[in-house]
Amino acid sequence: MGIFGWKTYDPSWLVDAAKSQYPEDLCLQESLLKCTKIKNGVYFVDPKSPNETGSEWQFRESITLEDTKNGDVALDILKDGRVGSLEIMSWK
Repeated sequence: MGIFGWKTYDPSWLVDAAKSQYPEDLCLQESLLKCTKIKNGVYFVDPKSPNETGSEWQFRESITLEDTKNGDVALDILKDGRVGSLEIMSWK
């Protein structure tokens, strides 16, 4: 798989934060549950050719999960509802 390949990932800490901060957003929680592979430590979806026709990466919005066990986290949400990536904004 190599250093830049897909690796197994446990999204439970993100799911817990989403349940706490966005309890009504079941789609977000379900999407985060499916984030079981990660690439380069931040991507859940291949970011190749973002927003171009045929690319998986079709950006819709960013949301923030505050004060998670790892700090504040920004999530990129794609048009189809999947979580595309995460960025830890402040480490604990």
